[in-house]
Amino acid sequence: TLVDAVRTHNLTLGQLTCLPPTQMTFVLDYLSSSYLKHYNLYKFVMTHSQEQDYTHLHKQIQTAEETEGLAKGVDDCIWRYNERVRVNMSKELSLLKAAMDKNEELARHAVISRTSLSPKKSQKSAGKGK
Repeated sequence: TLVDAVRTHNLTLGQLTCLPPTQMTFVLDYLSSSYLKHYNLYKFVMTHSQEQDYTHLHKQIQTAEETEGLAKGVDDCIWRYNERVRVNMSKELSLLKAAMDKNEELARHAVISRTSLSPKKSQKSAGKGK
């Protein structure tokens, strides 16, 4: 076998004695199961010239027409500033609307309380006159 031949060869030359026999067996098994098994394939691939494929691909890229938004492009820092202004304005508008709604509600309550007090006053004054 291959293992016996290598052992005999090692004994005569004194090489590969640094590997124990079990490890040498594993190395030789690996070589025989991988490289030596496919030796003819490797020989064919390495020695025969291969056909060259000179196929070229030509890609054509179609771009979209420039849109109005891109035509009016602004610098990044300006866009961020405008966004902060827009967000702050929307916050202020919502606060202003909430304040106006509260004032309107208070005004309604004031009108309701006046109207509910007014008939009682007129009834009291009418009762006193009798």
